[in-house]
Amino acid sequence: MFFSAEFRVGSHIQERERELLNNLPGVLDTAETRGPLFVMIQIHYWPMLGRAGALIRMCAEAGVDYTHSTAADPQSTIELLAPHLAALGGKVTNFAPPLVVDGNICVSQSVAATAYLGERFGFTENISIMAVAVQYCLDLHDFFSSFVQSDGMSVLDPAQLKRWIEGERCASMLEMFEEQIVGPFYFGDKFTFVDFFACQVVTLLDARVLGPLETVSVALLDKSTKLREVSNRIAALPSAASIKAPVALGEYCLGADAVEEYRCAK
Repeated sequence: MFFSAEFRVGSHIQERERELLNNLPGVLDTAETRGPLFVMIQIHYWPMLGRAGALIRMCAEAGVDYTHSTAADPQSTIELLAPHLAALGGKVTNFAPPLVVDGNICVSQSVAATAYLGERFGFTENISIMAVAVQYCLDLHDFFSSFVQSDGMSVLDPAQLKRWIEGERCASMLEMFEEQIVGPFYFGDKFTFVDFFACQVVTLLDARVLGPLETVSVALLDKSTKLREVSNRIAALPSAASIKAPVALGEYCLGADAVEEYRCAK
């Protein structure tokens, strides 16, 4: 069983394509050139939003055709993704998911893929220096990575997790996010790909770590209200209603035993 989420090309995208096409030197306006510039975007990832959340949310918001290439169980997903990823045995130039395939262009690594689609769809308004936007995404990625094991699949041991959440480095990163965000979005009044990446990180942390820890009164992102607000605004976009995949699978989230260990950890 495969997930296949497809969305039609919206009129605002078609208008942008026509403007781009008309500005290309030497291109004739013929029947052969009237097709959409955006081919079907393929997103290769596990059967959840996970670290592909920003990619899927941007495709939905842009109104472009896309497929989430995955399967209902891990083994079938591995078999499906293996030809496209070196980590699964493929003889290719991309290591691990998420992987964006746009025609003959393949981009992996969640930050790189997010920046690619963000530029592709024009979600870059108010970004004057692209390297700074990428840095902000990397900061968010580092923050999320601090909650999980090196494999990215398992949450930290409860005692380690408690030391991180209550530590100075975590608090400093939350303060930094507050300084980075102009408001209401990262770069002002228009959302960019950085805001979609922030939503990915916050919703994934909520599902895997912070939600389960609510029972022990851990409200970490209360210390970074701007980051929470950015995530909420992106998650509330009308386009998000079309997304069917869960944020995370249950086996990747803190269970009741781990929450109890966290409660008792010194």
